[in-house]
Amino acid sequence: MIGAIGGVALLVPLLSALSSPAIPLGLRLLLIALWGVAIARPQRAIASLTILVPFASWLLVELDAPTVRYAEALVLATLSGAGIAASRRRRTPLGPQPPPLGPPALLVGTLVLASAAVMLQVMQTGTHAPWPFVRSFVVFLTRDYLVEPKGSFLGVADAALLLEGIALLFLVARHARDGVMRPAHVFAATGAAGALAGVVTLTTFVTTALQATSIREFFWRIAFSRMGVHIADVNAAGSFFAMTTLVALAFALNLRHARAPRRRALRRACWAGAAALMLASLWITGSRMAVLAVIAGVCLVATTMGPLPLARSPRWAVAAAAVAATLLLVALATGLDPRPSAARSASNMLTMRADFMRTGLRMIASAPAFGVGIGRYFEMSGQFMPASIYWFYFHENAHNNFLQIGGELGLAGLAAFVWMLAVATTRLMRGVRADHGDRLLVGACVALGAFVLTWMTSHPMLVPEVAYPFWILLGAAIARADGDAQPPLAASHTFSTLVPSRSTGELTGHFTPATIALALVAAAIVASVPLRATREVARLDLAKQTFGFYDWEQEGGQRFRWSSRRATFFIPLGARELRIPLRAIHIGGNTTPTDVSIAIGGRTFHRVEITHDDWVSVRLRLPLLPEDEGFQRIDIITAPTWSAAALFGGHASDVRVLGVQVGEVATTP
Repeated sequence: MIGAIGGVALLVPLLSALSSPAIPLGLRLLLIALWGVAIARPQRAIASLTILVPFASWLLVELDAPTVRYAEALVLATLSGAGIAASRRRRTPLGPQPPPLGPPALLVGTLVLASAAVMLQVMQTGTHAPWPFVRSFVVFLTRDYLVEPKGSFLGVADAALLLEGIALLFLVARHARDGVMRPAHVFAATGAAGALAGVVTLTTFVTTALQATSIREFFWRIAFSRMGVHIADVNAAGSFFAMTTLVALAFALNLRHARAPRRRALRRACWAGAAALMLASLWITGSRMAVLAVIAGVCLVATTMGPLPLARSPRWAVAAAAVAATLLLVALATGLDPRPSAARSASNMLTMRADFMRTGLRMIASAPAFGVGIGRYFEMSGQFMPASIYWFYFHENAHNNFLQIGGELGLAGLAAFVWMLAVATTRLMRGVRADHGDRLLVGACVALGAFVLTWMTSHPMLVPEVAYPFWILLGAAIARADGDAQPPLAASHTFSTLVPSRSTGELTGHFTPATIALALVAAAIVASVPLRATREVARLDLAKQTFGFYDWEQEGGQRFRWSSRRATFFIPLGARELRIPLRAIHIGGNTTPTDVSIAIGGRTFHRVEITHDDWVSVRLRLPLLPEDEGFQRIDIITAPTWSAAALFGGHASDVRVLGVQVGEVATTP
């Protein structure tokens, strides 16, 4: 029942993609089809999502569509349908093994939601009538969420990325347990996605190299250029290829499921070729940590998968391969790279990573308990950067996923997240110990470990096209491990008698002291939201704080910012007159008059209708407000809003939901 309710609720943000003309009709129909398949055959929808989601941004580019959050739209469609399907009775008695993932996942989810709630409450600073803000948030979820840049409501999209990943983990594990082969199907889809990404990367790489005007330039492009095709972030692309390469390698070494010698040999050869293809693509991304993670993973696979063809090789060959692998690991660890440049020298990279680590630790120290707020690392990082990197970046993410989480969610969030990973690792290792011959599970575990290793120097979990495949693979691997740890593969005394939940497939458990303590902790986190919001507001410089505005622009000597549907700024409490320069743009199908409402303290104070494209100066005599914040909140609410992408489709890449142009505001006492 919980899964069905959650599945229906997820249709609300999905509507913003299904109803938006900014997304091509074909892509909207794909979302509807994926949702329907997820209800009828959730395992097929999950496999399809695994292949589709890494190419979400690439599809938009190929179809000349505006840049929207299509990867998240695909995930929401699958989660909605799979959540509804989870209410059906399970087909097999296989259930999850202890320790349960529910408690740490619940704690992480509570911390993330509480952090997002703090950000939303901060955005209501100065309002004394909250319902207009609530209406704006509902409109944002149903109309603009997936098609508007994610900064409109602080932390919402970033919180959703993590929560959707955890939901994928549980739903994939739940549906994968309904069939012995279903985890293997997800593994195969992961490897296939990596192979397709490799084909796209190599094709583009070779095509780009062939465009060289000289032989020297051709070889320079082949040897020294870095490229990410289906994912713009080359380090995140490297993390993706590291994970999928090891999955493909596991299939190449797998001895099960294809008993016919010829068929087995053909499949193994195909997977070996796919692994080689992905290795080449990994090299093209230039991610040294990803290469290091793959080499470490291959060494681990060689020592844990039992008798491999390598064992039948001469001892001198085995020894030579071990020495070569060791030397390569040492070389990579010390900074050897075929793409030399001053910025990528070993000493410079080590210094820069140390400075990024110092930035993250300073941010954690500034708010050790609950962090600076979900999604605020990039915005706040400049305050904590050493001067050595500040003048190059000004703002940047952590280049370390653990520090990113610690900075945004504090030590509480980091501890809960590490706890969840530790529980997942325990479950995976129990399955590996129960069936040492399950090379697909071993390969999936090593692939996941390699992906996590890349978190130390990059932040792939901030890239949806890479983060979602990780959660999917983790859910399938846990389902496979739980199946291996239960009869008939495991001894009968190891079978868990705990009852699995029909909604998520995770343990329901009983009201034990640990459960009660966890509930009290979660309640305390929720209860802390108002206090944390008040403290955060006290830190704000309201004279410079705005919400709902885009970056400053200039045209014809006039400096202005576009507003979104609702934009907020603050003026001194002593101001008695306010002048706001406004301009509405009527273009294409956007020809109706623009209605602009100006609210003070959350209550509408003045309305103006703009029917032309000229600048209008709105002068207001402000009321005397006995407020104690020191500033008055001014909101500009526009109806209707418009978007260039919605009006002109593929001919416009601007997906911003625009209200009116707002010039520099002036006040008089």
